[in-house]
Amino acid sequence: MIFDHIRHAALYQALPGVGEALAWLSELSEEDIPDHRLELDGTRLFANPVSFTSRPACDCRFEAHRRYADIHFVREGAEAVELQLPEALTVEVPYDPAADIGFYSGPAMARCILKPGMFLVTYPEDAHKVGIAPDDHPAPVRKLVVKVQLEP
Repeated sequence: MIFDHIRHAALYQALPGVGEALAWLSELSEEDIPDHRLELDGTRLFANPVSFTSRPACDCRFEAHRRYADIHFVREGAEAVELQLPEALTVEVPYDPAADIGFYSGPAMARCILKPGMFLVTYPEDAHKVGIAPDDHPAPVRKLVVKVQLEP
């Protein structure tokens, strides 16, 4: 897991895929935010815009991936993301290789609050529960999720 502000993107330039994605995000203007999936490098690196209303943590569930890292980059609003090791959670929906996702339940070991300009990189060892209202008051959130392929 990496939790930081986009102004520090250059610190991660040596990380395959992640450095490239963060460089792209750091140059992104409000007018450049896509309203649909944007392929930066085919299926190796792509961005999905996401808009939602945050919810209480009890209405969200953990997810984890194996082939992709996620970069959660908030543009508007605030979102809490809870984290836990997948092996410390109970499987709710087994991992689906075609969709590269499994769903889990259980207690969190950490929580990050993402505000505009902040990002969180989650790897396969980082089960993450997204979309949480940080102050228990649901509010609109607008963000990009960049998928970074870890294995071919």
